This record gives sequence, structure tokens and C-alpha cells, in this order.
Amino acid sequence: MRCFIHVAEVADITDIFCKSLSGEDIVYLADPDGVIAIPRNDAATVLEDAKKFQAADEKKLAAAKNGTANREWVEKLLAEKGYEIIDGVCPH
Repeated sequence: MRCFIHVAEVADITDIFCKSLSGEDIVYLADPDGVIAIPRNDAATVLEDAKKFQAADEKKLAAAKNGTANREWVEKLLAEKGYEIIDGVCPH
């Protein structure tokens, strides 16, 4: 069966639409980045995991915006690879 899905713009995970297009026990989820198919029995678990991921991602974004993000792992990795870290070159 061929399915055509128009992907509308969504604001957040609560705007994702779910619809079984094939008549099977499959839930199709779509957002501007693409479409995935999930067995209906797994849909609730996937949704809860997605909400947790979104919440964590929003915290990271807020920390990046307000300058409190912990970027020590980046500096450690760059140092391990032998890159020189020079602070204060670019004005903020």
C-alpha cells in the first residue's frame, strides 16, 4: 500500500499527529524532519521517552542560551586530540 503524508509544521512534541494509514497495528508519527512507524503496542512508551528527551533537550538549550552549559567534555576531548584552546579571541 502506498501512503502519502503531508507533514505540517509542528511547534513541539504535543503537536505530532498519529494516524494508522495502513490498517495495521502501526502508528505513523511525522514532523518537519520526517516520518517514523511504530508498533501500536510500543507507542505509549515511545511517546514517554520522547517527552523525556525533549525535556532534557530544552534544559540543554536553555543552559546554552544563558551561558551555564557545562562544556568541560568538549575542552577535554579537544585537549586529548592535541588542539590548542584559545579563549578571548572572538568578542561576545
